[in-house]
Amino acid sequence: MQLPKTFNQCLTDLMKNSQLSATKLGTQLRCKTELKRIMNDQSTHKNREQLYEQLVANAVFSRDELARLQTALHVSRIGIESYLSRHSIVQLLSSENNQPEHVLHMVKGGTLSERLQCFSDSDSIDILCVNCCFNNLYHSLAPLFSDPKRSIQMNHYIRISHGGYNMATIINAVLPIIFDSRYNLYKLESEHANITNSLGIAGNILSIVTRKGVTTQEYFFILKDHESVYELPNSNSSKLFDFISEILIGSTPPPVQVKEDLGRASSYNEMLMRILSLELNRATYYLSPDICYMQIPVDIGLQAFADGNAFPPEVKQNLVDTAVSLHSQRHHNFYYKHKHNFSIISLDGCRQFLETGRSTDHFAGFRSFTIKERMEIFNLMIERANNSPFYHPFLLLKPSFFSKYICVVYDQLGILLCTYDTSYQLNVDTQMIFLALPEFADRFTDCYLDFLLPEHCHTKEESLRLLTDLYDEYAEKYSV
Repeated sequence: MQLPKTFNQCLTDLMKNSQLSATKLGTQLRCKTELKRIMNDQSTHKNREQLYEQLVANAVFSRDELARLQTALHVSRIGIESYLSRHSIVQLLSSENNQPEHVLHMVKGGTLSERLQCFSDSDSIDILCVNCCFNNLYHSLAPLFSDPKRSIQMNHYIRISHGGYNMATIINAVLPIIFDSRYNLYKLESEHANITNSLGIAGNILSIVTRKGVTTQEYFFILKDHESVYELPNSNSSKLFDFISEILIGSTPPPVQVKEDLGRASSYNEMLMRILSLELNRATYYLSPDICYMQIPVDIGLQAFADGNAFPPEVKQNLVDTAVSLHSQRHHNFYYKHKHNFSIISLDGCRQFLETGRSTDHFAGFRSFTIKERMEIFNLMIERANNSPFYHPFLLLKPSFFSKYICVVYDQLGILLCTYDTSYQLNVDTQMIFLALPEFADRFTDCYLDFLLPEHCHTKEESLRLLTDLYDEYAEKYSV
């Protein structure tokens, strides 16, 4: 993985390419002493900024070179690790398509995708993966998961510090299959380094066992980097899959499973209870296009559910008897508890909600909200934002910048990702996973507060003004 360069590293490269000595540049800009300190990484951020402004004013480098230098200035200010994490988080949230830049080629010819095609008619497939944080690998594996009825299981073990990757980079890599319940993600602790090193798997390995009828085949691949794969010959007799699996599973401490499929809960109530346990009395950071489920008052939700036709009467009654108290707690926790709750939403998404009476996480058991109900829901949001010091809604500056998922960060705990349907259909299944990664939650929170809010959102005051104007517009339209 290529690391970003700091300001002094980037400046050194640019000077070398332009055949500029430090003496010549320092003389030209009249800052020999300070330039020397900057080149030795012994200066302050303010002085680096001043030097950058001088370089721009004197047109020392081209526009593209200055853009690279500006990025490096930012890297020096926040640190390489923070920059990598922030960059990866923005990639995760961006609506841009996350297609791989490179194809994985087999050392002996062909591509990995072509090699994996021969597994597509297998009765069952087991996959063991260690590290391998390359998104082109998971694009290659995705077709094997395309049949939801296929018997396939993948256990992925990662050491976050391996290869300079951070958790956001890893999540970006595995996005093609991360929501599939047959994909399991485990974190290896630092104590596992000796184990993986002694096995010779400190790098990136992929082991696959296929079964068709009574025939079992084993394959073993080593990924040198994001472009080349080596397949171990005669791996069918090695039994490396079971050998490595048993050592990892039996290690102390055991690998930590970080991915939890909330949509696989045994009941709707169990899922609600689990989510409530995550958000209760904890600061939360939301990214959602519009109104979210917790913002629906209980009486409105009850009526929308009673009028819905997604469930038979006996199921509806059971949900009413058990789920109402859970929803009431979630609604109260969202708006009225003394814990901070930040929400980044889209003005276009809010307009869509007022037009359709549906949200992106609209519960299939609800009918669309009536005009009166959606106005009441929207008004409550504005009222709480004006009167509560703990609820903070922010509107995006550009609707085009938005997550591909509803995203919730639970302070010092982890992150929830939920797919959503942009056409607002009530019968489309959504997938919801929770990633128990406290360190990643901390990084995401810093990015949310220090970058997403100041760089991509209106201020809270401006957001409230725009939301109020939108409410007034629809109050006039609907004559309410």
